[in-house]
Amino acid sequence: MKKIMKKVCVGAWLLVFGMTLLLQSVNTMATEAPSEGAATKLYYFNENSWEKVYCWAWTMGDNVNLAQNAWPGDEMTDLGDGWFEYEVQTDTNIGILFNDGAGAQTADCADIEAAKTHWITNGSEELLNESGMGGGTNIVAAAEPKAGWPEGPEADESAEAPQAEADDAGADGAEADDAEVDDADDVDSSDSQADEAADKDSNVVPYVIISIAAIVVIAGVAVVVVKKKGQK
Repeated sequence: MKKIMKKVCVGAWLLVFGMTLLLQSVNTMATEAPSEGAATKLYYFNENSWEKVYCWAWTMGDNVNLAQNAWPGDEMTDLGDGWFEYEVQTDTNIGILFNDGAGAQTADCADIEAAKTHWITNGSEELLNESGMGGGTNIVAAAEPKAGWPEGPEADESAEAPQAEADDAGADGAEADDAEVDDADDVDSSDSQADEAADKDSNVVPYVIISIAAIVVIAGVAVVVVKKKGQK
């Protein structure tokens, strides 16, 4: 009987060990799954009156191409009123340029911050790109929209307010935006902590179930062996 119980214990241990390795492999694969990155939204004002606008984007540093298509890149969505929209998935800062798909293009605009929205307009200079490959009108990225821009406040068609009042309104709006951003960050942090706790709990549960199942199997086999031994 001792030999049988020893074999049962060894078999149960191997079962638990094998299932543990399997679960660890699954968790590792889930953890190491590549991230698609966050959405970086770009708005470009087509002051050039191009019929179509294409965006060419790449990561800073390693120069990985982010466009889904070969040059001239990905066609942007025409929103009307001269504005075009494009989103790129990335977790790192990027460089961009715009072109019409027929030879005309802007200069490069580097270090566009990832996971944010940018409003891009033409500058007043003609620049060559650092690579020496092409160039054009420099482009300027803004982190906040002006009145009449996409996602911005509606354009005020009435008479302009005095500059002092406009400055005060801008300062008040900036403070309110900062407060909203802080609140949103607090909520996101709380949600993230809750998700992490839930993930830890969900990872522990399978191991507990396996251990209980192994104990039940060992106990069941032991009972059967004892009964058979008694019958003999």
